Amino acid sequence: MRLRGPIADFSDALAFELRFDPALARRVRAEVEDHLAQSLSEAAEEQAGPVTPEAERRAVASFGDPQTLARNYAAASLLSQVRHMTATLLLTALGIFALMTARTAWYRTVDWRAGERMHAAGAIGIPIDLFAFALAFAASLIVVIYAAIRRTPLRLHRRYLGELRGFGALCIAALSGLLVAVTTEGVLTCIRFAEAVPGTSMLVPALLLALEVLMAIAFAAYLFAFWRRQMFATGFCDD
Repeated sequence: MRLRGPIADFSDALAFELRFDPALARRVRAEVEDHLAQSLSEAAEEQAGPVTPEAERRAVASFGDPQTLARNYAAASLLSQVRHMTATLLLTALGIFALMTARTAWYRTVDWRAGERMHAAGAIGIPIDLFAFALAFAASLIVVIYAAIRRTPLRLHRRYLGELRGFGALCIAALSGLLVAVTTEGVLTCIRFAEAVPGTSMLVPALLLALEVLMAIAFAAYLFAFWRRQMFATGFCDD
């Protein structure tokens, strides 16, 4: 059980204000607690006496207001998260494309030829698949490049928040394209399986498809978490 006190209360308040970036909140909290503890320890050695609650309160007060401190981190933290998210999106798109390519290569390796229904479905599904993936990849590349060259403003302001929402919208568009591509791949794979004789050769394409679905779902969860954290930072926005 953690002991309560001015330092613990201050670090809790600061971590709460920094909830738009959990990793940053943990790091800053630890740094603040270590700094305050070291300062109080040095003061106690100079005074040759124990640390009093009043000394803790003075040390905490000298550190500033938790909300003001968190405000100083908001703009840089959100841009850092955007850069990480867009890079993850691009890697997700490339990973899904690699899995799609691997499944096609597997069909060729085992000489698994498509039947009539698969040919008919592929004539419609494959162009949709490729077009959706191309849009997703293009959107991913745009947000990665723009996030990489965007500079961090001194303060979080409404125009900057609008840009971040634009990043989020492009990521949603890219994710939608990936979901369309993965869904199309799933339908085509099911049609191919329905035409084939059940066997162990189905395990590899089924596993690759499952990995595609998991990657898309994982990024969707990541994007939702970022959107939620961004809402926490809205209160620090300057007009």
